Amino acid sequence: MMANIYTTLQRLETKVDALQGGRLAAEPIEEKERAALSKPSSQNIEDLEAVEEKLK
Repeated sequence: MMANIYTTLQRLETKVDALQGGRLAAEPIEEKERAALSKPSSQNIEDLEAVEEKLK
């Protein structure tokens, strides 16, 4: 399930990038910002896993 969430987030990021179009060319996303968006932190993963356990 975590892999599905991560894949969905990546697809959404791609769609947002496409929708923002010209703005991204004028204001590129900083590398730190992109890394934060593309790699979920271990704390976020733990939070999502805790929610997943509660839903079971």
